[in-house]
Amino acid sequence: MRTLALLAGLALAIGARAEDSPERVTAAPSMDPAIATLLGQFCADCHGKDDPNGGVDLSSARTREEIYHQGRIWNKAVRVLRDHSMPPKSAETPTEEQRQQLAHWIESSLRDVDCASQNEPGRVTVRRLNRVEYQNTIRDLLDVEIDAARDLGSDPAGNGFDNQGDTLFIPPVLMEKYVDATKRIVEAAFSQEKSRKVVADHLPIADTTIGDLARPSITRLLERAFRRPVEPAEVDRRVALVTAAAERGESYDAGIKSVLESILLSPYFLFRIEKNQLPDGSKDAYRITDHELAVRLSYLLWSTMPDNELFDFADKGTLHNPDVLAVQVERMLQDPKSISLSRDFAAQWFGFRDMRTHEMDLRRFGNFNNLRDHFYAESLAFFDHLFRENASILDVLDCSYAFVNAPLAAHYGLPAVEGDTIRQVPLVDRRRGGVLGMGSTLVVTSYPTRTSPVLRGKWVLEQILGTPPPPPPPNVKPVNRDDTIKDGMTLRQRLEKHREVESCASCHAKMDPIGFGLENYDGIGQWRDQDNGLAVDNIGTLPDGTEVRGPEGIKTALLSRKELFVRQMVEKMLVYSLGRSLDYYDECTVRGTIERLEASQYRSHELIQAIVESYPFQHRRNSD
Repeated sequence: MRTLALLAGLALAIGARAEDSPERVTAAPSMDPAIATLLGQFCADCHGKDDPNGGVDLSSARTREEIYHQGRIWNKAVRVLRDHSMPPKSAETPTEEQRQQLAHWIESSLRDVDCASQNEPGRVTVRRLNRVEYQNTIRDLLDVEIDAARDLGSDPAGNGFDNQGDTLFIPPVLMEKYVDATKRIVEAAFSQEKSRKVVADHLPIADTTIGDLARPSITRLLERAFRRPVEPAEVDRRVALVTAAAERGESYDAGIKSVLESILLSPYFLFRIEKNQLPDGSKDAYRITDHELAVRLSYLLWSTMPDNELFDFADKGTLHNPDVLAVQVERMLQDPKSISLSRDFAAQWFGFRDMRTHEMDLRRFGNFNNLRDHFYAESLAFFDHLFRENASILDVLDCSYAFVNAPLAAHYGLPAVEGDTIRQVPLVDRRRGGVLGMGSTLVVTSYPTRTSPVLRGKWVLEQILGTPPPPPPPNVKPVNRDDTIKDGMTLRQRLEKHREVESCASCHAKMDPIGFGLENYDGIGQWRDQDNGLAVDNIGTLPDGTEVRGPEGIKTALLSRKELFVRQMVEKMLVYSLGRSLDYYDECTVRGTIERLEASQYRSHELIQAIVESYPFQHRRNSD
């Protein structure tokens, strides 16, 4: 019945007549009966209208417009077709020619949308500064060295990042912590001369002129703290605080402290607020202001407020000029503050942000505590190089260099270097280049006592390829975490037996071969040729039949599927930059960015420039 329902729906699309629905006909995909047959034969039983697996219903798209509106689903369909993970081995599977024919049709249907006519910027949620942004903004606003966010706690994550608008609200208990933090910050600012001058650089010559003398300082402080031009009434309210303090016989500094406290606890400081520009009820999209563009740009590249140069271009109204904007992006990427792309974006994506608090069993990996900070520094240096030096994003998969110091070089078996300073060194083989050879990656994909081919394979599928396996079925007994021989079987043999369970086979057939290829690395990334006295078996067979041997084979396989990683990186960066999940209307931005990357040999700066110039990054609609 599912097959018949799907075929009936597809037949409607094929046989639609102009007099019935002119708009649908102009949007209808170029579909022949062979495509309808393939979808019905290989997809409908599991992904039809009746209880579709994973909630994925492929039967409801009958026109090109509907396919476009379900773009997130159909793009995933292309990925699983290309990597042979769907249809599962337990079901009827298409020939390679049929597989490619179906994938090509889906891709061409998605590409056939007129992106020039798309004007949906997505929903912009008012975002609280996360703790990293708060810390950095306090530093740059007041020029004060203090752990401003120490008591704020961690931020909830969404879509893999802690800068997502839907998760960054302020519960009452957090507001109390902001009040306490503000008091500490204000006292610290006034105890340091350089910081005091930032907030109170006009001293009164008489009480009668105190308001006029305070106004310039307050105006400038408000503009920088709120990251936009301010209204006279906003300044007047703060000037009144200084005047009232003087009338009570309090000092000028006491009045300015009250002003600073009111600023730091204002929603306009704690949140990234973009004001509606159109009348209430309008649904039209419009370009954000240059000051809002400066804020989006600075928190993307620096995780902090705009600097004076960005403010100056915003004040002139020229920041949105493509030539000006391109120069500013390049300047900002060369600034040391762009380390935040590594520390906040890449570290969350690839999982090394928490490396310095990660734990391993020291009975098995006694050197881990000595290496933990170095693993973090290595990953940070690699991604800082990637973004600052405009390297190819494909270096993430494989490259001819690594970042090491003396302890890491010894651990990795590389030629000796001196000291603890991380530096770039050339590689003579492919064991270490890219993220798969980094200690941080290999640690976070291991159990505390042993490696895990399953965790490592799953990590590659999720983080590198963007094709995560579904969650394991309930009531399936996991493989014992002990890597010693049990019941006469090695860990690999136990995993292979585990794959004999039908409900486990399709996922493990994708994960395990990748993990087996990385088994030459132990739990903390040291190379090994033997494990428990046996030669490491580092050979795996991917779902498409490709045999891979060791990390070199895995890297080669990933590079042959580089389009999956490129799309994954574009989507991750777009999610991070917009602070929201992606939807069907973002596909044009994703695809346009991918095309620019392909034309530039995948240079990282082209990725940043494309996203900064994109429609959703520079536009919005009124908030509700």
